[in-house]
Amino acid sequence: MTGGWMRLARADHYPLRTRFDDDPLRGLLGALTDLDPDQRVGVRVCARPVTGPRLARARTAAARLRGAAPAAWGPLLLDAATPRTRGPAGPLRPDTGDTIRAILAKAASPRLACAVSYRLATSRPDGPAAERLRGRAHGVASAFAAFTSGTNHLRRRRMWRPRPWSGHRWLARGTLLRIPELAALAHLPTDTTVPGLERAGARRVAPTPAVPAGGANTRLLGDADAGAPRPVSLGVAESRQHTHVIGKTGSGKSTLLANLILQDAEDGRSALVIDPRGDLVTDVLARLPEAAADRVVLFDPDDNAPPPRLNLLQGPDPEFTSDSATGIFRRIYAHWWGPAPTTSCARPPSPSPARRIPR
Repeated sequence: MTGGWMRLARADHYPLRTRFDDDPLRGLLGALTDLDPDQRVGVRVCARPVTGPRLARARTAAARLRGAAPAAWGPLLLDAATPRTRGPAGPLRPDTGDTIRAILAKAASPRLACAVSYRLATSRPDGPAAERLRGRAHGVASAFAAFTSGTNHLRRRRMWRPRPWSGHRWLARGTLLRIPELAALAHLPTDTTVPGLERAGARRVAPTPAVPAGGANTRLLGDADAGAPRPVSLGVAESRQHTHVIGKTGSGKSTLLANLILQDAEDGRSALVIDPRGDLVTDVLARLPEAAADRVVLFDPDDNAPPPRLNLLQGPDPEFTSDSATGIFRRIYAHWWGPAPTTSCARPPSPSPARRIPR
């Protein structure tokens, strides 16, 4: 068994890197993949509140870098007793200002005492297995290089007798980390697919009594998978409020949508189905009741026959329909709209009786 501590290489008031373009745990998770059957790896991040005196000392150290803290009496007395000629001060480094700002930002933020450790074990006591385990330990420790900033980094410290440390969470002194630093070290992976990592699913919850079990003006969704067995339905009025069906490939999203569409067809309600692949439309057409066949209008881009047409002015109030259609197109094409489209979309006036025009 082997292990180690990952501790700050410099003082606590020097911050670690907290901004990343990709998940900083990607390298660590990559080091934990393809483990041998006899290998076990554990990474632990412990945190606890820190005491006030330690925070005060850290703030004083950060302020001294800025020049706001008073100097100690010892150096002042030594300079007074042994005067010497001081040479010109050296030029400041270009990154000195950014470094001080980062230190002061960490000093002004809430901090926790944290301990980052890792342990590796194998069930085979032979020499080759121990060598592979040490190589794996080097890979785990190297993955923490992603948190290196311009001011600080994590340094590996060997853990003597790692077996007793596995049984308790004693932090000892720990290192001071801000909340963003701790969140960068300990968080759930943000990558959608991580080799060897299984994400926990949502907890199943029984439906409340307010959820309808069926009846008029409802659409049956299925049976409850938690609590007492009962149907679960969705009201027709509620289903108009942007129902979102989410699931991975093959989980039954299209089947659920097809069942809802067929229920609307059987109850005499209307439905508009837009399917870029065509599988859902084919399934619905194959299971559509005969009573709804005369009310189906199919738009198939692959069909060479003339598509169905819709006459907007065929209705009891063509003037209102014309004004509504003109207003819709005017809002959509506002940048290109002019007087000519308005004139062309207006309904022509009714014919008037012919008048004799005098010569």
